[in-house]
Amino acid sequence: MFRLNEEAKKAIQRTVGLSVEELAQSSFNEEEFIAKQTGAPLHFPTRMDQRKRGRGNPYLALGRITRPEEIEKKAKAIR
Repeated sequence: MFRLNEEAKKAIQRTVGLSVEELAQSSFNEEEFIAKQTGAPLHFPTRMDQRKRGRGNPYLALGRITRPEEIEKKAKAIR
């Protein structure tokens, strides 16, 4: 097992808003947490910004991320 030094713990707490101990003990929904932290719901854009195409998540750049709404739509079509 590994240990984080105090500087890393402080950086994580500053970024995430929870201490490392709280983060290790929590079992929260990631989407709800992001929505609470940002004040807006998590969503993936339907159209890709061409200026960001070569950076970031390769799945987003290639259009391979499926949004939850699309999954629900496909699930309803199957039923």
